[in-house]
Amino acid sequence: MGCLAPQIPGNGCCVVSASVATVTKTVNALRALSVVTGDVLDPSNVAAAVARYDVVASAVGPRLPSDAPKLVVDAARSLIDGLARARVNRLVVVGGAGSLEVAPGVQLVDTPEFPAAWKGIALAHRDACPIYLSSGHTSARRH
Repeated sequence: MGCLAPQIPGNGCCVVSASVATVTKTVNALRALSVVTGDVLDPSNVAAAVARYDVVASAVGPRLPSDAPKLVVDAARSLIDGLARARVNRLVVVGGAGSLEVAPGVQLVDTPEFPAAWKGIALAHRDACPIYLSSGHTSARRH
């Protein structure tokens, strides 16, 4: 959120940060930012947090590498469910660069140069990608 949030208010948008963690001073410095506490793994909580908004940006990541597969994939399912309940049709997901193709049929996470410390998180994002892409959102695509 620290890198993403500063870009949004300058475009005339209202930003709400939902987090289970303490908000950093970088995010606190934004005047157009409201902060709420939320649980990305609870679709009802997601729906309540996003009900008034047109677009949701998600940068969900684990606190511990061992949390990655479960957290990232469960968050994807919960976000899709919660957004549907709130009738929010636009979702921007930040993450998953390891699943980008660097050569035909070769994803970055599968290359020898990919850092081992990041592999679990990258694989979790790769597992979450089909959940987002099959969500029925007509604008779902990879970049």
